[in-house]
Amino acid sequence: MNRRLAAAVVVVALLLPSCGPDAPADDVPESGSYAAVTAEPEAAPTERPMAALSYVDVTRAAGIDFVHETGAYGRKLLPETMGAGGALFDYDGDGDQDILLVNGDWWPGHENPRAEQGAARPTMHLYRNDGDWKFTDVTEAAGLAIPFYGMGAAACDTDGDGDADLFVAGVGGYLFLRNDGGVFVDVTAESGLMPGTWTDSEGGEHGPFATTPVFLDHDGDGRPDLFVAHYVHWSVETDVFSTMNGRDKSYAIPTLYAGESCRLFRNLGGNRFRDVTDAAGVRNDEGKSLGVAVLDFNDDGRPDIVVANDTQPDYLYRNDGGTFTEIGVRAGIGVD
Repeated sequence: MNRRLAAAVVVVALLLPSCGPDAPADDVPESGSYAAVTAEPEAAPTERPMAALSYVDVTRAAGIDFVHETGAYGRKLLPETMGAGGALFDYDGDGDQDILLVNGDWWPGHENPRAEQGAARPTMHLYRNDGDWKFTDVTEAAGLAIPFYGMGAAACDTDGDGDADLFVAGVGGYLFLRNDGGVFVDVTAESGLMPGTWTDSEGGEHGPFATTPVFLDHDGDGRPDLFVAHYVHWSVETDVFSTMNGRDKSYAIPTLYAGESCRLFRNLGGNRFRDVTDAAGVRNDEGKSLGVAVLDFNDDGRPDIVVANDTQPDYLYRNDGGTFTEIGVRAGIGVD
């Protein structure tokens, strides 16, 4: 569902005469027949042979047997149209990059048939890097066998104790997991990372549809803060009936849903965070955000944020010193 970002470059060529009106008279041939003005042809670019490059799928041989679960059972719910992200990080401090793969879940009321067939409840998976392209599934031992309909993850040492903590965004909320020497502990409730809820037309309260998280020090205080992309106002109860043939349900397009603003949380220390979405100027309820990248696009020493939206203009949040100004369209990246 992500759109490609494209930049259009227009080149205007101005063709100038070989002699202008200010050329000296003795430059004009006396015969009345003007001499042809020619230019040396440009040298053809030297073609370099491409280096031989090939990839070999070693997923199974490496010990990675992950299969993403959408929970689909025929109702065609919107989140089923998306895969999920992951993270590369050294969870155990041994110097190797380990692999976390985010997973979906079974929808409420549709767990039993699969469980009766012997299927294990889907969870995210953590694979420990043992070196030499070999990995071991350590999900259970690391405390990450947590059912959650996840979308994206980010790892960072948020409390400065030397190991990488983990944040997972998904349908219905957040998971914030403190790393205690290679074992993760759920500290979401006490962290202050509250994504908020939205209210439908009938007065029902629903959790968020969070997608991609990223850590950055937005205010320059030395602590990693957290930016979380959000998609649309969606829930199982409010899933829109969409059809292509007038009879059978199809997956609905995102334009049928209201957007949901991204969130920014300031790190207060000790794994405590405060929502500064409004104070920092990044609230935008029109966005339907999926991808996020952090960069210093104007070389002023502050991290800026790029947000890729679905069916809405993309954002470029310029960091003005802890607060942001959205300049996506002005900067030329808002639309393709």
